[in-house]
Amino acid sequence: MTDVQKVFPNWWQSILICLSISVILVISLVIELLVLGTYEGNHEKSSLLYYMLSLGPVAIILYFISNSKNRRVIFPKPLEFSIKVLIITVFISLIIMLGIIAPLASLIPIPDSIKSNMYSIMQETGIYSFLLMVICAPIIEEYIFRGLLLRGLLYNLSPVRAILLSSFLFGIVHLNPWQFVTGFIMGIFLGWIYYCTKDIKLTILSHMSVNGLGYLMRLYSQNNMDIFEVDYINFIGGIWNFVLVTISVLILVTTGLYFLNNCFKKKSKDTLM
Repeated sequence: MTDVQKVFPNWWQSILICLSISVILVISLVIELLVLGTYEGNHEKSSLLYYMLSLGPVAIILYFISNSKNRRVIFPKPLEFSIKVLIITVFISLIIMLGIIAPLASLIPIPDSIKSNMYSIMQETGIYSFLLMVICAPIIEEYIFRGLLLRGLLYNLSPVRAILLSSFLFGIVHLNPWQFVTGFIMGIFLGWIYYCTKDIKLTILSHMSVNGLGYLMRLYSQNNMDIFEVDYINFIGGIWNFVLVTISVLILVTTGLYFLNNCFKKKSKDTLM
């Protein structure tokens, strides 16, 4: 068995990495606002540029550090997955987003001073925003948080603690309470997927689907400031519809997780044979 003390990163290294990422993102945001914030029409392009310049080098540096420190570690072979597993995983991701995360995030009040900024962001629906949300962010973030941090944490902590810590850190680096809810809850599901498969391809595709849904919501909410005033219970038709939707979501998610768990166990046994 691998010596857990030599697998990078451990819990305190993971926390340090995420604190560093948070500081880098804040500095990048400040620089972006100071340098390009006054240039009309450049915000989407600059957001993509500053994101890639912020997290791109971080991912590359962590890649080389990880390879150096873990050069003697033999990690388990990733499980292959079928199209059926991919479809079910993406479906569960979207159900969790719409049926669990959305109502919970809606409980957090949005100050008026922030609503205008969020409204401006919701208007960004060009190709650069699509590339940032649906392509670049899922690939880079899944490599860092599942492919690197969670991989190391699984050798240093119990699976439950490793998944919870990596999910908490994933939520923290989003730097606001609404996306923290998304990052934490979705991070738990994606963390479980990685724990079962030891591969980030499935988590990247799931992450892309969730962010793709967010992009479509931007398109839907364009020029509609009322999107921030909608009460979730009233939006779905009242309390009884809310109860029905909640029960349906729990049944769908539970059934989907049971199916995926059986698929992963079967595939794992086939791999060992």
